[in-house]
Amino acid sequence: MQPEDMSGGTGRAGAVERRLLIRTIPKETLRDIMLLDAALGKGEHIDLDLGAYVDQEYLNDWKVLSHTFTLQTEGAALLTLLVERPL
Repeated sequence: MQPEDMSGGTGRAGAVERRLLIRTIPKETLRDIMLLDAALGKGEHIDLDLGAYVDQEYLNDWKVLSHTFTLQTEGAALLTLLVERPL
């Protein structure tokens, strides 16, 4: 993907690099998280450690612009992240 300036140009000050990350989260992971949540009786929200699915570089150095979390019919989930960082 070519770096692009926020104003639409390339290779100038203010240029950013963007990436689209697509990760599958196995149904076993989701099942275990939901079982743990039910056992603890939290009922408010479920936290998923992204470190197992997204490289630490993206969690530390990149800004998340957008994300989706889609449950699949077979029980797994699809996590997509649009990230960017300045060049």
